[in-house]
Amino acid sequence: MPTTQEHTQSIDSDPEAHSALFKEIMESIEVVFTHFSQPEGFLAERLGDAMRVLRMNPTEEEVRKHLADLGGPQYIDERTFHHFIKDELIKHFEKVQVVVDYLKQYDKDGKGALSREELQEAMRGRECQELQASVAKVPSNSQGHLDIVELAKCFLELSDFQDPFQILASTDAVFKYFSKPCGVPAARLGHAMRVLGMNPTEDEVEKRLTDLGRPEYIDQNVFHNLMEEELGKPIPKVQELLDYLKQFDKDGKGALSKEELQEVMRGSELSPDEVQASLRKMPRNSDGHLDIAKLSKYFLELGGSQVGTETARRDVASRVREAIVRIAEAEAQYDLKDAKAFAQFLQDADVRLVRARYLTELVRSGRPLPRRQELESKTFVPPNSEEAETALVSHQEVQTWAEGNRDAIICSISHAWETREHPDPCRYQLEHIVQRVVLYEAAFKADVWVFYDYASLFQFERFSPEEQNSFGAAMQNMHVMYAHEHTLTLRIESLTPDDVWNRMMANETELVPVYDKDEKNVVAKPLKDLFPNRNAYTSRGWCMAEVEWSSLRTVNLQHQRIDGVDDHSDDGSRVKLNGRIPMTPAKFRSKMEEAVFTHRSDAESVIRLQAKIFFEKVTVCEHLELEGLPADQVLALAHALPLYKNLKSLVLKTFRCDEEQVEALAKAHWAH
Repeated sequence: MPTTQEHTQSIDSDPEAHSALFKEIMESIEVVFTHFSQPEGFLAERLGDAMRVLRMNPTEEEVRKHLADLGGPQYIDERTFHHFIKDELIKHFEKVQVVVDYLKQYDKDGKGALSREELQEAMRGRECQELQASVAKVPSNSQGHLDIVELAKCFLELSDFQDPFQILASTDAVFKYFSKPCGVPAARLGHAMRVLGMNPTEDEVEKRLTDLGRPEYIDQNVFHNLMEEELGKPIPKVQELLDYLKQFDKDGKGALSKEELQEVMRGSELSPDEVQASLRKMPRNSDGHLDIAKLSKYFLELGGSQVGTETARRDVASRVREAIVRIAEAEAQYDLKDAKAFAQFLQDADVRLVRARYLTELVRSGRPLPRRQELESKTFVPPNSEEAETALVSHQEVQTWAEGNRDAIICSISHAWETREHPDPCRYQLEHIVQRVVLYEAAFKADVWVFYDYASLFQFERFSPEEQNSFGAAMQNMHVMYAHEHTLTLRIESLTPDDVWNRMMANETELVPVYDKDEKNVVAKPLKDLFPNRNAYTSRGWCMAEVEWSSLRTVNLQHQRIDGVDDHSDDGSRVKLNGRIPMTPAKFRSKMEEAVFTHRSDAESVIRLQAKIFFEKVTVCEHLELEGLPADQVLALAHALPLYKNLKSLVLKTFRCDEEQVEALAKAHWAH
């Protein structure tokens, strides 16, 4: 098998491509590690899922072999995971480089982009409607030319859904990529075959080399004939799936309608609506139908090649639903102004809100907040009521609110975790939350629903794939909870006061129900048996990110510190000056270098997401209303103002500044 060093050397032959590909590899590794990570590390049994999310397609046997090579661990630490996945991803991205090499033959001016005429020449003999449509989505440069690396990715994305040798990845391009002066090294034959879409075992590669007489190098003619022979063989799994799905394609156009898809999935435990919901993000043709080849890919990725029987059909249908949702998670986009998009996010990621009335009941009875898992079936009877309510708000209730048929206030809580096992063992945060939300209930005569991560997201230990997928999808789009225009952020920066903390540390009779990984159950424990985390809120990476996302709303009063310290105005009146301005991405990155993360690999993901959301919100903002800004935030506004390209009105209320801030703000205003 080729070594990591061999892979790196082959990509290094093109430094420009190496830089872009390596960056994408590293970003993908960090996102996936975060997605599947638990406190102990990466759960080894999810390795195959992680590889599939990264668009690799290992068999279960290959995954078992990888785990055996790693020593059969239960958990994989971050360093080991990075090295392993990086090596596997480099193998994958070599395919991109093969196509890049192929396309460069048609780049007459050598600038790394193809004109429409050059692209037409490159695609000659490979025309197909889907390929043309896919290429049309590649952005062009100022000369109207298409970037070769982006084209290569586009071609390979498409070829994943079809016979891998039909579109490009020609044997000539592969030979050129792997070739040395004497030909393709025999040691790299297996890898070259995998680039062309085959998946031979090591024994099969050895047999082919033996049949060739065990050469050290393979010349171009022999290589071409061998690949032609191998590629001409049928691919049973792919063909079986295609043939199975074609049975339901009534008009023979290679795509399934909604009704035809429901027929395919009949016999599964999914309702027709669930089938459509799980597949709604998949690309469709002009008739809104789903391409059969794409559906085949998803079936194959989940190992669903044995199709046709009722039992197998149900198994494949259920697993393909999970795969599609998981793969689509990283690309999900939610409009941060649309209430229906917010409701859709909660449903997609299965995030649940908590009723403020239930939190009030916890404070009244002196109980800490339970985990999401325990809240699933929790009910309570509110004061002055005889009917029980669920502690968690249903997705249907949120949907009714989003459609404008119910009044509710949605509050996202930004807070620190004070122990590893429970974020608020002393109920300090809970009391602050309840003090605020009861005011909202009284003032607005509306339901108040709360997002609090411990209660709203599935917590460690997540046993089922559904719980794992829910948590991963929520973390991928956590900004939606804090940046959406239809939510409020309530921020708690202070930790439990030392006297309260120390008193509970000494009290072994006051117990906190927490999950115990050894007992595999919730166990009541004293505070002294929990693992403390007394790092300041302002030093924690995720807390800093939540502050930034929350500061991007059009009206900054939707972001409030509820344990804040009073400031004084010049006339002696007491006013809250806790308003915040979002940091520019450059400043945020520098702050992140000092931030504390439980998993340091989260940092780069948070930085990228903050920059994306910053520009998404700031560049389209036309009206900005800011209140309660202290002097340093007025200066921050002056620095950020030039980035508000479409700003038409700015309203400042109740702020503090001196001559320096006034001058900076005035200059920024005139420059704008």
